[in-house]
Amino acid sequence: MRLPKLFGILSLAAACLAHMEMSSPSPLGSRFNPNTSPGKVDYAYNSPLEPNGTNFPCKGHLDVLGTSDATPVETWEAGGNYSAIVMGDSPHGGGSCQIVVSIDGGSTFRVIHSYIGGCPVGKGDNPLNFTVPRDIPSTEDAIMAWTWFNNVGVREMYMNCAVVRIVGGGDGDRFNQRPTMFRANSANGCSTVDSKDTMFPNPGPDVDVNNRDAVLPKGDCETGPGATESARESDEDEDEDGGDDGAQGNGNNTGTAPEDENHGWAVRPGPQQVVVLVGVMFFSFVWCGDLL
Repeated sequence: MRLPKLFGILSLAAACLAHMEMSSPSPLGSRFNPNTSPGKVDYAYNSPLEPNGTNFPCKGHLDVLGTSDATPVETWEAGGNYSAIVMGDSPHGGGSCQIVVSIDGGSTFRVIHSYIGGCPVGKGDNPLNFTVPRDIPSTEDAIMAWTWFNNVGVREMYMNCAVVRIVGGGDGDRFNQRPTMFRANSANGCSTVDSKDTMFPNPGPDVDVNNRDAVLPKGDCETGPGATESARESDEDEDEDGGDDGAQGNGNNTGTAPEDENHGWAVRPGPQQVVVLVGVMFFSFVWCGDLL
């Protein structure tokens, strides 16, 4: 009994020191999801995917599809405007994100919005606004996902997935022509560039360009032009007109990724950070001993 309790305590402590996660729509297996069965909560939801690709996609949580744990948490109307909320204390200098949707049980995820640079903006809640394609087919169990490729720190891929219901949809012809989601840093031969925002090779038709200096990934990656020059020029024009949404990661203006006060954690822990971590582990052991 001692080891499971100790593991749970240390897992909670690790989660507090970790990265970012999607809180809304509430993901599969998340503590935010009211449909998650007792004992199945993933307390490391703000951790990245395994670099060997073993829990791709969706951190391995698609195994609950078809059960009550996968009950839709939101209903989206085709053509409607919605937001995903990303939260946490370690934005790692921002980066680039995508909102993607699968209507085939997670076999194929198609891009409905890309955010190049400035995603997430910073600590706390980060809303990512997007429009559901008008012709996406109606379904009771679409899988939407937020993916993130951080700027500062170890080259990683984050992916949180939620089940949503889609109503008022169409035939899906144009939806099925959208690019599939970008994948990197996940045992697929493609990697993002250290300390740079990622320019997605095929970001799709709906893009927020918050960093015009974002760079394409390297290695065996999909090919594509990145965001079009017209999109970049449009961003620049709006910024010159006095827009201030670009730094929010959900507008259409040009901005820059913010400084991440915690990026030292992600690169290499210093002496003070090591002392803090050892202290957390020590008091976890003491607390656990008092409970038993």
